[in-house]
Amino acid sequence: MHPYGGVQTSHMLTRLDRETRPLHHGADAGWRDLLVNDVTETEYGAQLARIYGFEGPLEAALAYTPNIAPVVDVKRRMRAGLIALDLTALHIQASQIAKLSVAAIAPFADVADALGWMYVVERATPLHSIVRDHVLRRLPHLANAATYLAAYETSIGSRWLELGAALDRVAHRPGGSDRILAGAFEGFLCATAWYHRHRPRLQRAG
Repeated sequence: MHPYGGVQTSHMLTRLDRETRPLHHGADAGWRDLLVNDVTETEYGAQLARIYGFEGPLEAALAYTPNIAPVVDVKRRMRAGLIALDLTALHIQASQIAKLSVAAIAPFADVADALGWMYVVERATPLHSIVRDHVLRRLPHLANAATYLAAYETSIGSRWLELGAALDRVAHRPGGSDRILAGAFEGFLCATAWYHRHRPRLQRAG
């Protein structure tokens, strides 16, 4: 069963879900760490900062991938700017946000590689609503600092279908499916290593 429940999936999404499943837990660990009764604002902010450091450079790499625009609308999927807004709402200094460590992710040479990496971040989106609901039940004053987690709230199914269609089109190209899968494996390993290495200490403004 894929992460978007009853939404019709694609052949390539099904394959990605099946073959990368052993890597999902590690990539999701940062979010799942927040699903505790005594979650704190500091822990939430640190997780947002980690995600910002990975997804910001990934979005730039995707945007500069040759010939990706006709395949999938990368700009419509950009969310790193929302993380910066959420960190600001947590009273994190803008100068500190600008100095956050970011992952070194180069532009992809091929759309297939890029889509594999895109799957890594898109697959986690259903977990965002679970984390958002949990955090806000315990820390309701953070409602204005959860725009990233709510970014796909009304369009999650349509975006998943769009990604699946793009993956299936590119998978039919010679070697396409294998490159997508290789990109996803590389993306998961990079994301997991990044999230476990970087635990930012943030200071509130004022």
